[in-house]
Amino acid sequence: MRTFTHSASPWMSLAWVLALATMLGGCSGEKADADTGEAATDAATDADTDTDPDAGGSDDTAGPGDGPGTGNPEGDPIGIDHERAVQTVRDNLTLHMDGLEESIDFLEDSAAVNNLYELLFGEDEEDDEPPAPAEEPVEPGAKDGEDDGFDIDLTEMRDGMIEMMVDTMMLEPMSTVADDGLSIAYAVDPAVFCEEEAEEDESEEDVAERAEDEANCVERLNANPLGMTITSDDIGDVNLSFTVGSSALEVLDLQLHDDQISAHIDMGKLKTLVEVFISAEDFELPQTMEGSVGVEVRRNDAQIYTARFVVIEDIHIEPTDDQEPLSLEMSQADAPGSITVDGQAMTIDGSLAIDPMEAGLPWQMIVDMFYDDEGETETVCETDEETGEVECWDETTEPTEPPEVDDAMVIAVPGVTGSLAYNGTEDAFVFTGVSLGDATTTVTVDGEPIIELDLNKDNGRMLDVQLGALETEDLSLVFSPDFEAQISFAWDSVQDAFEDLPDLFLGDTLGVRFAESDTPELRLLDLYGDVQIQVADGEATFWSSTMDEDVVIEEGECIGSIDDEMLTEEERDAQHELFGGWIGTSCDE
Repeated sequence: MRTFTHSASPWMSLAWVLALATMLGGCSGEKADADTGEAATDAATDADTDTDPDAGGSDDTAGPGDGPGTGNPEGDPIGIDHERAVQTVRDNLTLHMDGLEESIDFLEDSAAVNNLYELLFGEDEEDDEPPAPAEEPVEPGAKDGEDDGFDIDLTEMRDGMIEMMVDTMMLEPMSTVADDGLSIAYAVDPAVFCEEEAEEDESEEDVAERAEDEANCVERLNANPLGMTITSDDIGDVNLSFTVGSSALEVLDLQLHDDQISAHIDMGKLKTLVEVFISAEDFELPQTMEGSVGVEVRRNDAQIYTARFVVIEDIHIEPTDDQEPLSLEMSQADAPGSITVDGQAMTIDGSLAIDPMEAGLPWQMIVDMFYDDEGETETVCETDEETGEVECWDETTEPTEPPEVDDAMVIAVPGVTGSLAYNGTEDAFVFTGVSLGDATTTVTVDGEPIIELDLNKDNGRMLDVQLGALETEDLSLVFSPDFEAQISFAWDSVQDAFEDLPDLFLGDTLGVRFAESDTPELRLLDLYGDVQIQVADGEATFWSSTMDEDVVIEEGECIGSIDDEMLTEEERDAQHELFGGWIGTSCDE
């Protein structure tokens, strides 16, 4: 059985509960060695008193319920105590996690989902053999046995989040009920929060490392106390505010209601929270982090949920000249993205409408990917001439260190739009109006473009795609008429950082276009065996600016290749690195 589960450490569970505020890993799992946290304490104090809007973390930003799609409006507080707070948190996490699982459970019987999963992850299976034929005919999408198919299981995620919240952060001895009875504050116990579960068969070195990690975590939290205040404005609802530092700076707001879970994430305050757990020596967040987002998962009815996110304030993340070049620019948007899953009707509906955005990453990350960090090991054998015995040993070649580069890789996307519709009866995912904006998507390094991408450049820069499964082992992709995509590479300006770049990276434009059909279709055949790609409808042309002739695959043909042994060395060297040798062939039955 191929099972989708979430094996969550307590810290990662907390990150999910805090509404996608990731990057919080530091006191569980892998922990970075850190100082005592004095810098983070100062940062929390500064953020609590700083009135400069450029510093981020302003107290004037909206919280859950204060903006479109960010939760419920908060009413007058009602009395709350430890027992009710714990029960409400437990009940609502259980309700929503179980409800989400029930709402998407119908996807387990989708042939399209099962086959797509096999295409993407099937090679990771221990048994790569195709499934045994069923004794009885199996309808597309049906599972012919208990151990077959794609299984969705959120139980471990649910239990992990409940354990983190209830058993780790909401300890009654660490709680204080306000004099008016309208709120309860929890001080997080560093010893409990930082405790790591021992792994099986731990070595003495592993035990010592875990103990050191726990001690470092306790030291950081002692210097930067983590807390949580809970209020309620209705039976069955709780509102959580997470705090950092001796001044109890509010860094994250979360609503955990019986009809929705939502969060308001302020970039400046999130920076303060992350810096409590991660030393700047190990990873330093950009100096400027401004803006805020809201996220929400709402229960519309039994087995019907809608997830959405909102950019409440423009996102502006910018490093200083001596920091890692991590950056992000996103404009305010009331409805940039949402998705609704309806387990009753077995449907999914979603949409994206993201304005132009720009993100920057260290170019060093990409350069490192082209270098082997493990080296190569080769077995060498020698025969003793006198005894005839063969002696073998392993020789390891140390890996080549990648060069150090300081540039930023900047990805500029003119926009992302499109809608999704899925119907379980038809078992097809229909994407309409898919676009990357009204201009070319670019990737630059030090201001020089190295990648340019265009979708349907001459046809409104939009396309429609339908993904489905015609048979239990096949996938179908149907495109809108005259679909064309092209990508250009120009890595000449950065090639000094690499040992042996493919020639196509140094100045080539590649593309694919469909013609001769109003519904051009590609089929991926026999996903559980020897996968073939067939042009089932229309004509597909694959081209390159460095090729003399295009590769044309006619309707009904599969993409095959010329036997290299039939070519001369000169002919092999002249082939295109990607499309070279491609031909149209008959598809194997």
